[in-house]
Amino acid sequence: MRRSLPLLLTFAFFAGASASPADPPVKSFDVAASRYKFDPETIEVDQGDRVVLKLKSLDVAHGFAVKEFKAEAAIPKGGEVVTVEFVAQKAGTYAFECSEYCGRGHKGMKGKLVVRPKAAERRDARRDARLFLSPSPLS
Repeated sequence: MRRSLPLLLTFAFFAGASASPADPPVKSFDVAASRYKFDPETIEVDQGDRVVLKLKSLDVAHGFAVKEFKAEAAIPKGGEVVTVEFVAQKAGTYAFECSEYCGRGHKGMKGKLVVRPKAAERRDARRDARLFLSPSPLS
């Protein structure tokens, strides 16, 4: 048993290190912040995706916030890249905005995060739409 213990521990270590099928897919985006916009302005992901945003300012200090996912970051001036990560757990359209005052146009510095429903939910919605739109067998 003593000889097989190191082999067993090594196997357990490497087996545990592999990515599990339950790990959410990762969607990564480079986002540039400048007075008074984000580029891209719209980010689209699927429900359940792990979202990785690499944020960089092209001018002054900015902030980034998606309140519904509790995702926040301070983006320093000078081009340093800041990363924010979250899981897009709920389908819908959400605003993201600059969370640090950056000048007179600050209140308009917003973007849109679109979280599409899971594939099964989209399929169900299409099926329901077909049933609703198909002619009634009684007509």
